[in-house]
Amino acid sequence: KEKAGELINHSLQKLTNITKGFSDFVDLHFLPKKNNEELSFQETLQSTQAILENEIEQSKAQVNINFKETHIHFRKSMMGSIFYNLLSNAIKFRSDERDLVLHVRTYTKDGNTVLEIEDNGIGIDLEKYGHHLFVPFKRLNLNRPGAGIGLSLVKSIMARQQGTIEMQSQPNQGSKVVVVFKN
Repeated sequence: KEKAGELINHSLQKLTNITKGFSDFVDLHFLPKKNNEELSFQETLQSTQAILENEIEQSKAQVNINFKETHIHFRKSMMGSIFYNLLSNAIKFRSDERDLVLHVRTYTKDGNTVLEIEDNGIGIDLEKYGHHLFVPFKRLNLNRPGAGIGLSLVKSIMARQQGTIEMQSQPNQGSKVVVVFKN
């Protein structure tokens, strides 16, 4: 009974993740564009941390913050989705061999605002799997929870806003996601 309960809870969590992914894609592609508003990176991060509070606590994640750029004009729900997907990925793909350390920073480069989220997780071999990174519902690690939609959604958001996302990563070294918001 206990094992069946665990399997049911795991299946419900997967279904919830997939449903949220579909909902985010519908919002992004089919609902009318809402106006951008001035957002605080700090407040967006804090909201995301509140949503992921249990996961952050369980992973014992240390979050280091360095916001040289403090505000941006962007759609609030999209910015929340960017932070949520990138932080939850960092937590999901943490290493079992060391405590999770996250670096969240913003700065200006070539007149654009840059958000970086770097972790010391399990990393990924980009030469082998890089072409699958932004493919919706493509999961590269089946041992970790998720629906395989987070990076794809962030890429879609950034493409719609004429921004970019790239990942730098090495196996067992961690990953750095670089999101560039065109100003």
